[in-house]
Amino acid sequence: MVEECSPEKNYEAFLQRLTSAHDNDGKPAPRYAIYDVEYDLNEDGRRATTVFISWMPDVTPTRIRMLYASTKEQLRRALDVKVSIHADDLHDIEWKTILREASGGRL
Repeated sequence: MVEECSPEKNYEAFLQRLTSAHDNDGKPAPRYAIYDVEYDLNEDGRRATTVFISWMPDVTPTRIRMLYASTKEQLRRALDVKVSIHADDLHDIEWKTILREASGGRL
């Protein structure tokens, strides 16, 4: 189920929405997310790629972690997204990390 779509291009706003999601008990909730990353390789020009993010806060119960892990790759392939990031904490999805993964390590 798609919970939300947004034309928001600001990564920090996207990240805030992703990481502030809560379940029915008020606990941080895991989410799958897709973000279109645009970057500039200077002499090689501007590029864009889509990144699949699996956000799994540390407090996520084991049963839910297993459910997300068992469906992640199937969903990513169905969406035909080549770049995938699994994140347990904010450090895993900082902008510099997203940019590095999206550019194949060129940035």
